[in-house]
Amino acid sequence: SYSEGVMSSGALNVASRVVDNFVVTVMGGVPGKTVKQVAGALVHHTRAQ
Repeated sequence: SYSEGVMSSGALNVASRVVDNFVVTVMGGVPGKTVKQVAGALVHHTRAQ
């Protein structure tokens, strides 16, 4: 199973979550709140045929 959430390692913060069967991972040398907000704002759009 997959666990969503935020973790940090030194100055690097990482947030992961599942969006429409895709695992999205956001990482950066920014506050954990920022990576969590970016990961939470991502959506999956399908192309129109």
